[in-house]
Amino acid sequence: MNKTQVEMPRSAVPVYPYRSGITDVSYADQPWIIGQYSGYTSPEETNLRFRKLIAAGQQGVAVAMDLPTQLGMDPGHPLAEGEVGRVGVSIACADDMAALFADIPLSSVRQISTTANSIAPMFGAMILAVAERRGEALDSFSIRLQNDVLKEYVARGTQIFPAEHGARLSVDVVEYCATHLPKWVPMCVSGYHMRDAGSTREQEVGFTLANAQEYLDLAVARGVDIARFARSMSWFMGASPEFLKEAAKFRACRELWATLLADRYGVRDPEALKLRINCYTLGGEMSAFEISNNSVRVTLAAVGAVLGGVQSLFCSSIDEALGLPTDETARLSIQTQRIILQEAGIAEWIDPVGGAPAIELATDEIVQAAREIAGQVGEQGGAIPAIESGWMRGEIDRSAWERNLHEREHARIGEPGPGESGAADISVAGFPVDTTYGPRRAEEFAQWRARRPRQQVQRAVERLAAAAAEPGNLMPAFIDAFRSDLTIGEVTDVLIRQFGTVNVGRQVEPEPARVAE
Repeated sequence: MNKTQVEMPRSAVPVYPYRSGITDVSYADQPWIIGQYSGYTSPEETNLRFRKLIAAGQQGVAVAMDLPTQLGMDPGHPLAEGEVGRVGVSIACADDMAALFADIPLSSVRQISTTANSIAPMFGAMILAVAERRGEALDSFSIRLQNDVLKEYVARGTQIFPAEHGARLSVDVVEYCATHLPKWVPMCVSGYHMRDAGSTREQEVGFTLANAQEYLDLAVARGVDIARFARSMSWFMGASPEFLKEAAKFRACRELWATLLADRYGVRDPEALKLRINCYTLGGEMSAFEISNNSVRVTLAAVGAVLGGVQSLFCSSIDEALGLPTDETARLSIQTQRIILQEAGIAEWIDPVGGAPAIELATDEIVQAAREIAGQVGEQGGAIPAIESGWMRGEIDRSAWERNLHEREHARIGEPGPGESGAADISVAGFPVDTTYGPRRAEEFAQWRARRPRQQVQRAVERLAAAAAEPGNLMPAFIDAFRSDLTIGEVTDVLIRQFGTVNVGRQVEPEPARVAE
């Protein structure tokens, strides 16, 4: 890329409230992080995919976990049947995490992240246990945990514990990182999943703002330095092909964040007021019909993110509506970003759309609408009451229904119109899913569990249970648990016994039998 930055007037240099961006050189010195969301079947196979993508230019590793892992279930759990390794990689213990990052020094990539939320504290603890085992300095790498459990209850559905306890665990990570892991990003508040679930663009921003405020309030109540927390927090947002409106949205997000911190919390630290934004092009915008058209949709969405000044970008694969991406389509997602970066010339400009009447008007409208929506959450008593009452989910469902009615009348390019029939594009050879992996994985994992020293496991469970019964931070207990080879299912079961669960039909395994001294 030509790093000769176009000379801009001083008015274009980012200043509070940072609508135009968070640096005065945009992408000239450091381009956005080019990432890809990846994970399937075993840790070993996902490790191979990671290494291929890194060789192709990926700079950030985002771990997609299967549903059992996200729900704190080990392979072999009755509710995990048919889902092990299907929509992500199966990770159940520190040994799995070690295999996932085998031959990948944790300090060799600019960002390691995951969208796991209910189990984010456990993911972070497993990473730490593995890093210690490998002798890697804990300050030599950076982990970005989404760790935003609140949106699970209204958008994704992988919540495990009641919202109050889920939020407690999220803030445990924040508090621990503030003291021990200053390079980590302990929370990435997410609007993406609410948008993919059907929310409007304005709701995506407004609900994210309200959830961020809830976490900030909880952290302040614990004595966490608000400016330090804010410097480490980021947002994870979606991008649709409506690239001008999306560029305006990202500019609005930065203004809303800066003004929230300054007005509500009295923050004056410029670095804390600057919002770091991670973006994924919306998977829900991908069509199963004529999937080559999705390449255009992804490109437009990515351009909107770049025009809006995001800090990291992950592009959907064109076959996302059909299943897991193939090696070829995953590589295309990486190359799309590289072409935008190196050939389109957008990155040479500071806030290239700033000042355009349409962009400024759209930014103003999103700021106003998002503030009103966040205010409505406040009227409910805050994010947690608005979630527990079902109000926030109801608002998203209403918007999703209206969107569905609109799409019935206005088919996307390549899709059958109203009253027409059509079939998905099955001419593309999708990613081959190994249907035998789940049973094999469950059997092998059961054998691994049986080989562990029973007394070691029992004592680790007892230490974790004692910690969970107290009001203190649970991160040290999680790290100890994975050092002692507890599984993610065993850790989750201990917490369910203490906190309860909102998973319908969820059963916990019996506590391990005591071993005589």
